[in-house]
Amino acid sequence: MTTARKADAPAIRSHLDALAGEQWLGAARSWWPKFLFRTDPIESAAAILQCGELRSRSLATKEGALAYDAASQSVIAGTEDKWKEHVRMYFRPRSPTQFSTEGFRPADAYQYGSKCPVPIVFLLDAYDVLTRTDTVFSDGNLGKRGARIGGDAKFLAAIPWKKVYHDSWFESGERDTIIYSRHAEAAVPDRLALADCLRLVGCRTQAEYETLWSLLDPSTRAMWGSKIVVSTRFNLHFGDWLFVEQATLSADRVQFQISPSCTRRGPLVQRVEILRGNIPLGSYDAAGDVPATLRIGLGSIGRQPAYGVRMTLDGRLAYQGTYDEAKLVPF
Repeated sequence: MTTARKADAPAIRSHLDALAGEQWLGAARSWWPKFLFRTDPIESAAAILQCGELRSRSLATKEGALAYDAASQSVIAGTEDKWKEHVRMYFRPRSPTQFSTEGFRPADAYQYGSKCPVPIVFLLDAYDVLTRTDTVFSDGNLGKRGARIGGDAKFLAAIPWKKVYHDSWFESGERDTIIYSRHAEAAVPDRLALADCLRLVGCRTQAEYETLWSLLDPSTRAMWGSKIVVSTRFNLHFGDWLFVEQATLSADRVQFQISPSCTRRGPLVQRVEILRGNIPLGSYDAAGDVPATLRIGLGSIGRQPAYGVRMTLDGRLAYQGTYDEAKLVPF
């Protein structure tokens, strides 16, 4: 089915092209206008890829597809119901909401109580989404009453892009307006199929890439696997809090390399399970600060030529993967 386009679609595209050429953006941000950005917890990201579409909060809740709710309940309570019936995307990566929810933190460090410890970022084609007849956009957070909203090229051009794309320090007097603008959004009613507009799926680290891969069935891997990347060069994450950078699995031990520059290392409840299918073979449990390198020997259960491993921190998935000696490529 052909997607209906706005009458001023060429003007919207021209504005995005002109915006990408602005000197003030610099090389690091010049690609931002070509994309819209959507961040979801890894469990929800896997469910989105499995079904092939983004769904509004209302629709996902109704259909039982909200795999993990990372939203602040106080923010959601203050959001007009109509925006809960839209798929919402930001015009930039690393939104202020992501800043307050990203990474594994002690419970008191989540500013609004909402948690997205392993964020997966969807990069969507801005040309495709913004030119659809039913897409609207805002100059700031749609959760705020009084946000300015429009849907044509004229309104798009009037959005204060220097504030939306602002990416450095600011004076305290500028805080509210810049934070509001950094939340500028595009919104589509009900659902958005990924087939026409998904360009990349960004994972923070190799370990989180492996975890997302482990949550997908073979047909989903075949469909979207080429778009899933470790996004270091795209700078889609803040990386200020704790996360797993790398997991090294062998027949006699597992080793996790934890982000070295995290703000605080705990306290967090740590659990690592060694599995054969769904059958537990052994586990490691601890509480407190997470070491920069966590090594767990498998001596107590014997050498394991094939197994699964699952790591949780405060009950949330941090890593999941498999080891199979028979599938290793010999040198």
